[in-house]
Amino acid sequence: MGFSSLLKMKMHKIPGAITYYMLKKFDPMTKTIKMHCGKVRVTRESVNDMLGLPMGGTKIDDLPFTTEHYLSFVEWTKQFRNNKNIRITDIKSKIVLTKEADMNFKLNFIAVMINSLIGTSSSQTNIHAIKFITKDTCIRDIDWCSMLIDSLVATKYAYDPLKPKNIFLGPSAYLAVCFNYKQSNKIIYDY
Repeated sequence: MGFSSLLKMKMHKIPGAITYYMLKKFDPMTKTIKMHCGKVRVTRESVNDMLGLPMGGTKIDDLPFTTEHYLSFVEWTKQFRNNKNIRITDIKSKIVLTKEADMNFKLNFIAVMINSLIGTSSSQTNIHAIKFITKDTCIRDIDWCSMLIDSLVATKYAYDPLKPKNIFLGPSAYLAVCFNYKQSNKIIYDY
């Protein structure tokens, strides 16, 4: 599927203070994070370098939506008791119980990956991408990196720190990794 580098990720907890600090420093117009040592360019390449997400050439919304896609999505939703309000904890439970890497496992993995690493624009589980994937979809050819960047931009505009109970639902892991990222053979800073 193209996500093997995620197995190396050793992140168990994302410090909220770092996420909010980095979000405050993020400029959605220039797609840069202004740091004390320069600017971090938020690009497909930096997302791929830091998180290992595939940066294929096809955006998820550019994939066709056919009857086969609809039937695949309906089949995936049948594994949940309440398929109108699928929760991320329900999806994680299905993954834990999986004995084989069938289509439901792949879609469950993608749903958890999106909601854990890429983010969502609301408090509901983001299952939008699941609607475009069938057994014939080459998952590694999807541009997951641009999806993360689009999510970061959208959630930056939606987040209002002055509203009580307003939480950031964007790519927190990416922001936390940006804060500590140092890789000598990759240039992500503009000085």
